[in-house]
Amino acid sequence: MKRLAVLMAFLMVGTVSMANTTVEKVVVISKMDNQDFVGEFQFGENSPIKNLKVEAAGTGLVGKTETGESELVATDKKDTFSLKAYEGTLEFKRNESGAVTGVVLTVQGSTFEGTKK
Repeated sequence: MKRLAVLMAFLMVGTVSMANTTVEKVVVISKMDNQDFVGEFQFGENSPIKNLKVEAAGTGLVGKTETGESELVATDKKDTFSLKAYEGTLEFKRNESGAVTGVVLTVQGSTFEGTKK
């Protein structure tokens, strides 16, 4: 009975201390999942960005254009990444069968759509 009382006391203290901690949500994308996003994307002829190349880099992804490059950081929204080096996002578009067919790049208040080559 004493053991049960001690165990309950530890559990209560642990629960109270856990309630006061902040939990940070971490989104983990496996290297295998990243292969869906790897490839080249072409933007419209009026776009200041002509091409985007998404490459695997270690366990993550890097996006490269003629104007620069940035590590892609997974967000909690499916198929959407933030650009570490810029204030922007990269959202991948899929067709009915689930294959990545394009991207929507939003950076510095402008949005550009590209299709996978």
